[in-house]
Amino acid sequence: MIRQRLGKDLLFFDGGMGTLLQEKGLAPGELPETWNLTHSEEIYKIHRQYIEAGSDIILTNTFGANALKFHDDSCSLEEIIKAYGNKFDMLNLQWIYRSKKYYHMAPADIYALLSPVRYKLSTKEITELVEAVDEEEFRRVLDTTAYKKHYPELTPDKLEEYYNFSMRTILEKEARKYPHSVIMIYSYFYHKEHEVDRLTTAIECIRYGLSPAETLEYIHRN
Repeated sequence: MIRQRLGKDLLFFDGGMGTLLQEKGLAPGELPETWNLTHSEEIYKIHRQYIEAGSDIILTNTFGANALKFHDDSCSLEEIIKAYGNKFDMLNLQWIYRSKKYYHMAPADIYALLSPVRYKLSTKEITELVEAVDEEEFRRVLDTTAYKKHYPELTPDKLEEYYNFSMRTILEKEARKYPHSVIMIYSYFYHKEHEVDRLTTAIECIRYGLSPAETLEYIHRN
């Protein structure tokens, strides 16, 4: 739509963002980009007001979102990268394993659905895991990864269990270390998500007539 209008119509950009955030309470020295996480409703309102005023193009509030600015404890870039990096790696591991074991997908189809984000898993390791001819070869490659070294009991069938354990451990540790950072928000929503998962599991167990002991066993897996 915008590209079709280039060179033909007058296009209007939005205006300042920082001054409007200051009016809403942005403190001196506070990084405006952190409001995307801590005050997202205010960012949304400003963008919406510019659109309603006639802006054709609005710029995201990410001008200074880089490592040069986000370098102190209050910005918490390092712990966010750590938390999300582990999450994407573990989700990729689970998807590769499940797609091969349960769906018998071809490597090309698996590659197409993997997250492109890499943290501790190298491209070589991802390739070897996807190309593994059987579960035993998958296990051998998994044993060479950083996650196996950190969690010696890790096996293909325990990937989901380790994912929950590692995410909970990282988020709780970083939240205690940086109690006033955005990692607290991520930690809160992570625990709320798993609280809902546990409630859903309990309801499903009751629905299928499982015993209290069996129900608790399934709940503890989450």
